[in-house]
Amino acid sequence: MFRQVIKRTLATSSSLNAKYGGRSNCVLIPGDGTGPELFNILEDTFEQIQAPIDFTINNLNSENFTEDGFNNLVKQIKTAGCAIKGNILTPETDHNLPKNQRLRSELDIFANVVHAENH
Repeated sequence: MFRQVIKRTLATSSSLNAKYGGRSNCVLIPGDGTGPELFNILEDTFEQIQAPIDFTINNLNSENFTEDGFNNLVKQIKTAGCAIKGNILTPETDHNLPKNQRLRSELDIFANVVHAENH
């Protein structure tokens, strides 16, 4: 089953990404908090190393969050096949699914990181 998921993921994402030697597109979502400052440094770094990546910036954050903006963001990420995202805060008064979790479930993204040590 794991191999089927990997094959499906690689098949769909490889058709969206640039071929070797071409440029790739990536959606930047600075989000809230320190995200905007970090993303300025990230863009400068990628420019310095002349990485063949074109960034599309989507400034969706907790202050300007709308359903249309969220749907537009999901479309942009699916089109580009790549995104770098900062944290989008969910106010404590909002009892719906947190915005970050909504984005992960909409894009069917899951990550499980385990720290392992060899003694």
